[in-house]
Amino acid sequence: MDRQAALSFARLALACFALGWAAAAGAAPEPDRNAALHALFEREFLNLVEEAPELGSYFGLDGYDDRVTDLAPEAIARRNARIDRVKAEIERFDPAKLNRQDRISREVFLERVQRSLRERSFYPGLPFGPSDGWMRVSSQGGPQFTLPFIVRATRFRGPADYENYLKRLDAVPRVLSQVTDLMSVGMRAGWMPPAAAMTKVAARSRSECIRPSPRSSGSWSRSTSPPAATSSAPPRCLADPLTTRTSCARRRPPRSTPKRCTRWA
Repeated sequence: MDRQAALSFARLALACFALGWAAAAGAAPEPDRNAALHALFEREFLNLVEEAPELGSYFGLDGYDDRVTDLAPEAIARRNARIDRVKAEIERFDPAKLNRQDRISREVFLERVQRSLRERSFYPGLPFGPSDGWMRVSSQGGPQFTLPFIVRATRFRGPADYENYLKRLDAVPRVLSQVTDLMSVGMRAGWMPPAAAMTKVAARSRSECIRPSPRSSGSWSRSTSPPAATSSAPPRCLADPLTTRTSCARRRPPRSTPKRCTRWA
């Protein structure tokens, strides 16, 4: 670079620095954190956990260990309808009046809501949505994976936790029935995975109901039991999540669960 070019480059750099400094000096201070916006984020997070209580167990939150996600058409319709209301709420926040971080958070949240609306539009008249897909069972997901995995995430600190665990076990037949109903709706509407992707799913699901493999991710073995609780826990509370081999001092869950699981598989 010759001397003249170097001087030109230096003058340009100095001018850019001066403009940047002037803009920074004259810029208005950033607004404070928008409390109403963050309250909306917090409310929607709690609603997400309320609708999918298994997430509450994963996150270690109290109050969710006795429930499972409701996959009834009415519950799915409720979740789908909420998307429009949330979109209207988030759009009422003027980005120009938010600080930089809140603007980014708003844009990310809004993009997610808009994506949910686009996905919902694929299923007119069907009980599916962005949080409730049509492929309820596959080689990578389904009750054969989620039900065993939730056991690993469940806390066993005392009698209340064991009671919550048994209540969740009681709901397993309903989960399997709802999954079956949704899959039937999908089949009639033409929402079907490639046959090659499903060849081993039935056998795998059956093995999880009857003879779980300790090597599978999130799975359990017949010798696996919930962790020992405090001394106040009921004696001999040992359980397998789907086979319902539970003996507890207080009560037994219904014996129909293993039969339902095997029939479902």
